[in-house]
Amino acid sequence: MRYNFTFKQIPIENFDVVLQELELLSFEHKALKGFNLIPPYQTLCKLPTFVTWLRKYKLTVDLIAFLQVNNGNAWDVHVDYGPYDVALNLPIRGCANSSTNFYKFNEAAVKTCYTNGTNLPYLEYQDPRPELIDTYYLTRPTLINIKMPHSVNNFTSVERVCLSIRFRHDQFFDAFMESILV
Repeated sequence: MRYNFTFKQIPIENFDVVLQELELLSFEHKALKGFNLIPPYQTLCKLPTFVTWLRKYKLTVDLIAFLQVNNGNAWDVHVDYGPYDVALNLPIRGCANSSTNFYKFNEAAVKTCYTNGTNLPYLEYQDPRPELIDTYYLTRPTLINIKMPHSVNNFTSVERVCLSIRFRHDQFFDAFMESILV
C-alpha cells in the first residue's frame, strides 16, 4: 500500500525509558557507520519498553537498521528499496538539529545504488533542481514515507544516530496505520 504523507510523529508510551534503552543499545553498535541492518530479535530483547508498545498494536518487526550520519554530512536524495513503504525512526542522539527533507522531481535521472557494508539497493535521484516539499527534525518517534524521495542532512558538529524499523505488512499493521493517519 502506498501512503500519501511524508512523515508523522507518533506517541510511544514511556518513550523517555525507551530512549534510555536505545542509548545503551547504541553503545554496542558505535563502530557502525551509515546504514546497517542489525538482528531484530536480539535488538528487541534489549528494548523491553518498546516491545510493550509493539504488543499493544500487535506489530511485528521485520527489519531493524542502525543509522549513523556523520556530522557535517548529507545523504543523497533517495528512495528506500524493497517491499516496505514506511519506516518508524527512533531518535537516539544528535537528531534534533539535523533534518530529513522530502522532494518532488520533475524529470529526475534515477540510478540504483548500494549501501556500503550491507550492499542493499536503493534508488538515488539526480536532479539539479528538486522541489523541497517537506522537512522534519527527528525529535521523537516518527513514521516516514520511505517511498518518497528524501535526504538526511546533518550539518551539525555531532553525529546523528537513530534506529529505523520496518514492520510486517499484515492486518495489524494496516489497522495501526489507519489509526495513526486519521
